[in-house]
Amino acid sequence: MEDKIKEVLAEIFGEEISDDFSKESTDKWDSLTHLDLIVKLEEEFGVSFTPDEIGSIESYQDIKKILNDKL
Repeated sequence: MEDKIKEVLAEIFGEEISDDFSKESTDKWDSLTHLDLIVKLEEEFGVSFTPDEIGSIESYQDIKKILNDKL
């Protein structure tokens, strides 16, 4: 699952993804890329995020934790 999350992040942001990748580590993470990311993650993992979860996603670690809880 971790590799798949990193693949999605790399596709959306166009850069190599490390375990500490976050909003603060890239200038490319804005509201539009955030929405693209949410849609792509929901498609890839067959989940739906709640509005609270969507608002709390700010890093690779956040995504990993939420998906671990959902799957």
